[in-house]
Amino acid sequence: MGGLGKTTLVRSIYRSQQLGSWKRAWATALRPFNPEVLLRDLALQLQDTIQEVPAGLTATRTQNKSISVMKLQDLKDELARVLKSKRCLVVLDDISSTSEWDLIKSCLDNAGRIIVTTRQKNVAKKCSREDKNMYFLEGLKDDDALDLFIKKVFKDNIDKHDLVPAMMEQARLILHKCDGLPLAISTIGGFLASKPKNAIEWKKMNDQIRTELEINPELRTIKTILMRSYDGLPYHLKSVFLYLSIFPEDHRIRWGRLVRRWIAEGYSRDMHGMNAVELCRRYFDDLLDRSMILPGE
Repeated sequence: MGGLGKTTLVRSIYRSQQLGSWKRAWATALRPFNPEVLLRDLALQLQDTIQEVPAGLTATRTQNKSISVMKLQDLKDELARVLKSKRCLVVLDDISSTSEWDLIKSCLDNAGRIIVTTRQKNVAKKCSREDKNMYFLEGLKDDDALDLFIKKVFKDNIDKHDLVPAMMEQARLILHKCDGLPLAISTIGGFLASKPKNAIEWKKMNDQIRTELEINPELRTIKTILMRSYDGLPYHLKSVFLYLSIFPEDHRIRWGRLVRRWIAEGYSRDMHGMNAVELCRRYFDDLLDRSMILPGE
């Protein structure tokens, strides 16, 4: 899910001094996806290498061209050449489908390392080739979430054990709604850092958190990330996901009950060689893979 810290984690690797002389390029996949834009972005970051021509050799036709006017095939050829000549780390941030990966992977074969961030499990599987190359980033556990919250609110000037019971209770309730999401914890903690530090103020935030997300500019980042997770769903998954709003917050939804409801309401039917139950299972697994719903056990 958005806000877990995927990009932040990879950025720390990307900036690591241990990479030494490795050439590096970072490109974020924009929407709608355009492979030419992404590859041109990579080429521009590697242009120092691209423009190097060994003594006694003549620059090729593509090297003489400006990267900004290269067509897609020229960009692919030039990237393949430069990635072969230097050790390069290429980061592709927020790839959202296997088709996007298929459009660009062929010209990156010579890269020393490629790191892809994605919200989709099927994309991670395809890019990784082997499961051991795939890292699933989870939300923070309760103690780590509380440590981050306290650090943001008190700027490291207090230990969590110094909180009075009433403040600890409100902190736990706020963190329960953040569900281990570092972005949400950091943003709300930073917001509360400028408020009176007492249980009454924290209870006010806890009671009005939905309203605050709507009206407070300091918290708008969280709403934007959550909306991107929803907006990224295909149309058929948006409708079945919105249907889940009939269940109360934190309600444990039984699989059999949900299937019967989806079928009865017309969200799933026999089609494309699959019966309605099999189609429901695909919808359910897709929502799980995108972290829009969580397994109960």
